[in-house]
Amino acid sequence: MKKAFLVLGIFSSVGCFESGTIRNICSNNPNLNCQVESEANEDSATVLIEDSFERSTLLSDSTPEFSLWWRKIINDRGIIFNSIPGPYVDAAIFSSQQMGSPVADGDRALYFYGREGASIHNIYLISNSFDLSQYENVDISFQYLPIDLDSDDYFSLEVCAGTLTECGVPDSGITVAGLNSANWESIWEADKRGDGLNGKNHSLADWHSANILFDLNSLETSQFTFRINVRVDEGFVRNTLMGAMEDGVAIDSIRVRAAQATGF
Repeated sequence: MKKAFLVLGIFSSVGCFESGTIRNICSNNPNLNCQVESEANEDSATVLIEDSFERSTLLSDSTPEFSLWWRKIINDRGIIFNSIPGPYVDAAIFSSQQMGSPVADGDRALYFYGREGASIHNIYLISNSFDLSQYENVDISFQYLPIDLDSDDYFSLEVCAGTLTECGVPDSGITVAGLNSANWESIWEADKRGDGLNGKNHSLADWHSANILFDLNSLETSQFTFRINVRVDEGFVRNTLMGAMEDGVAIDSIRVRAAQATGF
């Protein structure tokens, strides 16, 4: 019998992580009202992923190092796009200058968007699989911007509770059944909707933060794989990039660390 997943803590705030791990965001943005914890435990944790998306393309042949962290998969009404955009559906990096509004840190962030016309799209940013047999906890922290999400839209963080094949993401042969299966279990879902935002009119204060501490003992495997799952039915108005958005999500400054029980 599969164990019930145990999330040890979920922390959220507006504008900045209340954590020393993202100290640079607080110090680099004087408009943020941040309280930062001590970094005393920083050396005891292993950083698995640290990505602020300060590049032009999420995954490309010119930056193969990021393929060690991420896979991008789009489920466009049952049609799978692996590492490439769907028709006006994508997770793509845009700069603050391109969007005309600030990102949480640096100059770029990752934006998830669908296609205008009320068709359903799931856009996944999936981590590679990590062997965490020597660890007990994983800490995942990031900044996010919800953009006028409808009641049927969502943005969640999910963990694969089975094998990669059972979760539909083996090295080859991605399956819709696996992607949609109960083997993916949600450990966090955004409760912010971003009402009235369109990707062009937000301020730094509209960015939110999340920090999820997950108990690896909840898994019956030493392999840890998680995904960001964004479900939207709209995107850029008239499918014109750089225009206003009807639905979307942006993320920035994601950091994933593994540690023993006392490591955080």
